[in-house]
Amino acid sequence: MASAKAGIGIKVILEAVVTRIPAPKNQNTGPLQALIFDSWFDFYLGGVSLVRVVAGTLTKGQKIQMMSCGKVFEVIKLEMVLGSIYVHASK
Repeated sequence: MASAKAGIGIKVILEAVVTRIPAPKNQNTGPLQALIFDSWFDFYLGGVSLVRVVAGTLTKGQKIQMMSCGKVFEVIKLEMVLGSIYVHASK
């Protein structure tokens, strides 16, 4: 029996989740796979895209190809978004 409101059984549930669910596998070694989930044009920065990296790594200066149109672009700036926190990964 568990109740988050009363705080009953929460510790047991969290321990069970940690022991039963395996950690995600490291997928940084394969080719880059990413999903653009938002993009816009900024008059100062140019084209800006929000991307979720599924596998592989993304680095500043790397050439990437858009699969929808076949165009190749260079990664100029990287930032990570962790919730509402921006982490500057490159300058």
